[in-house]
Amino acid sequence: TIIASIGQGYDLVSPMQLARYTAFLATKKLPTPHLAHKIAGKVVEPKYKNIEVNDYFLDTIRKGMYDVCNAPRGTAHRTMSHLPILVAGKTGTSQVVSIPQSEKRRMKESQMEYYSRSHALFTSYAPFNHPKFVVTVLVEHGGHGGSTSGPIAAEIYKWMFKKGYFKDEIKITPKK
Repeated sequence: TIIASIGQGYDLVSPMQLARYTAFLATKKLPTPHLAHKIAGKVVEPKYKNIEVNDYFLDTIRKGMYDVCNAPRGTAHRTMSHLPILVAGKTGTSQVVSIPQSEKRRMKESQMEYYSRSHALFTSYAPFNHPKFVVTVLVEHGGHGGSTSGPIAAEIYKWMFKKGYFKDEIKITPKK
Protein backbone atom coordinates (compact mmCIF):
# COMPACT_ATOMS: atom_id res chain seq x y z
CA THR A 1 0.00 0.00 0.00
CA ILE A 2 1.00 3.62 -0.30
CA ILE A 3 1.08 4.01 3.49
CA ALA A 4 3.67 1.22 3.83
CA SER A 5 5.79 2.58 0.96
CA ILE A 6 6.55 5.76 2.93
CA GLY A 7 7.36 3.89 6.14
CA GLN A 8 4.06 4.51 7.91
CA GLY A 9 1.71 1.94 9.20
CA TYR A 10 2.19 -1.71 9.82
CA ASP A 11 5.80 -2.48 10.69
CA LEU A 12 7.22 -2.06 14.17
CA VAL A 13 10.96 -2.44 14.74
CA SER A 14 13.23 -1.80 17.69
CA PRO A 15 16.45 0.23 17.34
CA MET A 16 18.40 -3.06 17.58
CA GLN A 17 16.41 -4.57 14.72
CA LEU A 18 16.97 -1.43 12.67
CA ALA A 19 20.71 -1.63 13.36
CA ARG A 20 20.78 -5.32 12.32
CA TYR A 21 18.93 -4.58 9.07
CA THR A 22 21.29 -1.69 8.38
CA ALA A 23 24.28 -4.00 8.90
CA PHE A 24 22.70 -6.44 6.46
CA LEU A 25 22.21 -3.73 3.84
CA ALA A 26 25.83 -2.68 4.28
CA THR A 27 27.45 -6.14 4.25
CA LYS A 28 24.88 -8.66 2.95
CA LYS A 29 25.28 -10.54 6.25
CA LEU A 30 22.72 -10.35 9.07
CA PRO A 31 24.58 -10.21 12.40
CA THR A 32 23.44 -11.90 15.59
CA PRO A 33 23.72 -9.27 18.36
CA HIS A 34 25.86 -10.00 21.39
CA LEU A 35 26.97 -7.83 24.30
CA ALA A 36 30.37 -9.25 25.14
CA HIS A 37 33.59 -8.80 23.21
CA LYS A 38 35.44 -11.24 25.49
CA ILE A 39 34.30 -13.83 28.02
CA ALA A 40 36.96 -15.17 30.41
CA GLY A 41 39.64 -13.78 28.10
CA LYS A 42 38.25 -15.52 25.01
CA VAL A 43 37.08 -13.28 22.15
CA VAL A 44 33.45 -13.89 21.21
CA GLU A 45 33.40 -14.40 17.46
CA PRO A 46 30.55 -12.62 15.69
CA LYS A 47 27.86 -14.79 14.10
CA TYR A 48 26.17 -13.92 10.83
CA LYS A 49 23.32 -15.28 8.77
CA ASN A 50 23.73 -15.12 5.01
CA ILE A 51 20.56 -14.15 3.16
CA GLU A 52 20.18 -14.33 -0.59
CA VAL A 53 19.15 -11.04 -2.14
CA ASN A 54 19.43 -9.59 -5.62
CA ASP A 55 22.57 -7.41 -5.74
CA TYR A 56 20.84 -4.91 -8.02
CA PHE A 57 18.27 -4.11 -5.33
CA LEU A 58 20.90 -3.99 -2.59
CA ASP A 59 23.09 -1.63 -4.64
CA THR A 60 20.07 0.60 -5.31
CA ILE A 61 19.33 0.84 -1.58
CA ARG A 62 23.00 1.53 -0.77
CA LYS A 63 23.11 4.30 -3.39
CA GLY A 64 20.00 5.85 -1.85
CA MET A 65 21.54 5.69 1.63
CA TYR A 66 24.75 7.22 0.26
CA ASP A 67 22.75 10.08 -1.27
CA VAL A 68 20.87 10.73 2.00
CA CYS A 69 24.22 11.65 3.59
CA ASN A 70 26.23 12.99 0.66
CA ALA A 71 23.97 14.42 -2.06
CA PRO A 72 23.18 18.13 -1.67
CA ARG A 73 19.43 17.45 -1.28
CA GLY A 74 19.91 14.48 1.08
CA THR A 75 18.03 14.70 4.38
CA ALA A 76 21.26 14.15 6.38
CA HIS A 77 23.62 16.03 4.04
CA ARG A 78 24.16 18.99 6.37
CA THR A 79 25.31 16.81 9.27
CA MET A 80 27.11 13.97 7.46
CA SER A 81 28.82 15.34 4.34
CA HIS A 82 31.54 17.19 6.27
CA LEU A 83 32.75 14.10 8.17
CA PRO A 84 36.24 12.74 7.41
CA ILE A 85 34.75 9.37 6.33
CA LEU A 86 31.92 8.49 3.96
CA VAL A 87 28.69 7.57 5.74
CA ALA A 88 25.53 6.07 4.24
CA GLY A 89 22.29 6.37 6.15
CA LYS A 90 18.56 6.84 6.33
CA THR A 91 16.64 9.45 8.27
CA GLY A 92 13.22 8.67 9.62
CA THR A 93 10.35 10.33 11.41
CA SER A 94 7.99 8.00 13.23
CA GLN A 95 4.58 9.57 13.73
CA VAL A 96 3.28 8.95 17.25
CA VAL A 97 -0.30 10.19 16.91
CA SER A 98 -2.51 10.82 13.94
CA ILE A 99 -2.67 14.53 13.15
CA PRO A 100 -4.49 15.83 10.06
CA GLN A 101 -2.09 17.33 7.50
CA SER A 102 -4.03 20.61 7.49
CA GLU A 103 -3.38 20.97 11.23
CA LYS A 104 0.23 19.76 11.10
CA ARG A 105 1.14 22.26 8.36
CA ARG A 106 0.22 25.11 10.69
CA MET A 107 2.63 24.19 13.49
CA LYS A 108 6.20 23.14 14.03
CA GLU A 109 7.00 19.88 15.77
CA SER A 110 8.44 21.86 18.71
CA GLN A 111 5.08 23.61 19.19
CA MET A 112 3.22 20.32 19.59
CA GLU A 113 2.47 18.72 22.94
CA TYR A 114 5.58 16.70 23.89
CA TYR A 115 3.95 13.24 23.75
CA SER A 116 2.39 14.06 20.37
CA ARG A 117 5.74 14.81 18.73
CA SER A 118 7.19 12.32 16.29
CA HIS A 119 10.14 10.08 17.14
CA ALA A 120 13.36 10.98 15.31
CA LEU A 121 15.40 8.15 13.75
CA PHE A 122 18.68 7.84 11.93
CA THR A 123 20.43 4.62 10.99
CA SER A 124 23.74 4.50 9.17
CA TYR A 125 26.91 2.62 8.36
CA ALA A 126 30.50 3.61 7.71
CA PRO A 127 32.77 3.68 5.95
CA PHE A 128 30.63 3.48 2.84
CA ASN A 129 33.25 1.68 0.74
CA HIS A 130 34.18 -0.92 3.42
CA PRO A 131 31.41 -1.04 6.05
CA LYS A 132 32.60 -1.83 9.56
CA PHE A 133 30.26 0.06 11.89
CA VAL A 134 26.55 0.78 12.23
CA VAL A 135 25.22 3.73 14.22
CA THR A 136 21.48 3.87 14.88
CA VAL A 137 19.97 6.72 16.91
CA LEU A 138 16.38 7.03 18.16
CA VAL A 139 15.26 10.16 19.99
CA GLU A 140 11.79 9.65 21.41
CA HIS A 141 9.54 12.64 20.67
CA GLY A 142 12.57 14.27 19.04
CA GLY A 143 10.89 15.47 15.87
CA HIS A 144 12.66 14.80 12.59
CA GLY A 145 15.49 12.30 12.06
CA GLY A 146 17.65 14.54 9.90
CA SER A 147 17.66 17.44 12.33
CA THR A 148 17.69 15.56 15.66
CA SER A 149 19.11 12.04 15.38
CA GLY A 150 21.45 12.75 12.46
CA PRO A 151 23.58 15.28 14.38
CA ILE A 152 23.91 12.84 17.30
CA ALA A 153 25.13 10.13 14.92
CA ALA A 154 27.58 12.61 13.37
CA GLU A 155 29.06 13.30 16.81
CA ILE A 156 29.44 9.55 17.38
CA TYR A 157 31.28 9.18 14.06
CA LYS A 158 33.54 12.15 14.92
CA TRP A 159 34.39 10.53 18.25
CA MET A 160 35.08 7.18 16.55
CA PHE A 161 37.34 8.89 14.02
CA LYS A 162 39.30 10.65 16.79
CA LYS A 163 39.70 7.33 18.63
CA GLY A 164 41.16 5.64 15.54
CA TYR A 165 38.30 3.38 14.53
CA PHE A 166 38.72 4.51 10.92
CA LYS A 167 42.52 4.82 10.87
CA ASP A 168 42.90 2.70 7.72
CA GLU A 169 40.13 4.49 5.83
CA ILE A 170 40.34 7.52 3.61
CA LYS A 171 37.40 9.42 2.24
CA ILE A 172 37.02 8.24 -1.35
CA THR A 173 33.91 9.21 -3.23
CA PRO A 174 32.54 6.22 -5.16
CA LYS A 175 32.26 6.39 -8.94
CA LYS A 176 28.78 7.16 -10.22
